[in-house]
Amino acid sequence: MLGANNAHSNVVVTHSTPAIICPARTLFAGHQPFRPAMLAHAIEETDFASLDPKEFMAEWKWDGIRVQAVTGTAEDGRALTRLYSRTGEDISKSFPDLADALWLPGAVDGELLIVRDGRVQSFNVLQQRLNRKAVTAKLLAEFPAHLRAYDLLAEGEDDLRDLPFAERRKRLEAFIAKLNDHRVDLSPLVPFTTWPELINTARSITWSSSRTLPGQEWARKAAKASGVKPIIDRR
Repeated sequence: MLGANNAHSNVVVTHSTPAIICPARTLFAGHQPFRPAMLAHAIEETDFASLDPKEFMAEWKWDGIRVQAVTGTAEDGRALTRLYSRTGEDISKSFPDLADALWLPGAVDGELLIVRDGRVQSFNVLQQRLNRKAVTAKLLAEFPAHLRAYDLLAEGEDDLRDLPFAERRKRLEAFIAKLNDHRVDLSPLVPFTTWPELINTARSITWSSSRTLPGQEWARKAAKASGVKPIIDRR
């Protein structure tokens, strides 16, 4: 996935060609490997002229931390989940409240957030959970972790990174629906047909309240505190 951060339009552009498949880096036994993340790269606003909006899908980019949640099978047959940072650091012990929500074998690329009463909290709030040597019950209750899913990199034993984004998205939607846990949801798609329409959506959002969970009107609920912006992926 190649990407771009457009500072002028407040739109993040990720125009994904068929993914370059890198061998999964096995960090632990039990099939919970980290897969190198596909990151964004800056382009200019004038580059939109060479891109066909019909070939892209848009979703929100959230202001949390990029993570990869990988679930495999332990030697005793139990589901075992590892949560990795974008660089492959195992941060699982800091977020035990997400482990049992991720019971299906697979690898989910997403954003780690703090969600209270259906609202995404600011990055400053998320920092209360980062780099903690001890995670107390009080901390878990006051700063509940949440995974907002962008992509499905693997499902079971299948590596999905060479599939088109639109197909991975369909599989991600089914995967998240099967998990059926309020701690894990989808990053909603942003409807658009032209680049000006998408740019105007980004500029016209009322940044007055925190982002709500799926099933509610995302446009009026996008959070200034959450730092969201559209991100686009080639279908």
